[in-house]
Amino acid sequence: IKLLKIWRELNKLDFPSIYLEYLLIKDVLLYKSKNSNNLGANFFHVLQTLAQNTNNCLYSRLIDPANSNNVLSDLLTKQEKEKIISAAQKSISKPYWEEMIY
Repeated sequence: IKLLKIWRELNKLDFPSIYLEYLLIKDVLLYKSKNSNNLGANFFHVLQTLAQNTNNCLYSRLIDPANSNNVLSDLLTKQEKEKIISAAQKSISKPYWEEMIY
């Protein structure tokens, strides 16, 4: 989550932390190892998931577990989600980590 927040700032993306955190916990990283030795692989998995053109998790409905009337996935417009997808696609095409998180 911290790496993605850094990545978000470096790419000048604007999306709420609560949406980001629930999306990662409830979907993207649900069955991934929590071992710190897998940090790089997990972060790359997150970027690959966000970069998908089809079945992208950004387009799935995500409800706030603390308030079922709050649809977290509605916090971003389609254009904002497309900007995140584009930034993720650019990042995973980079050959070195320092070009993704610089």
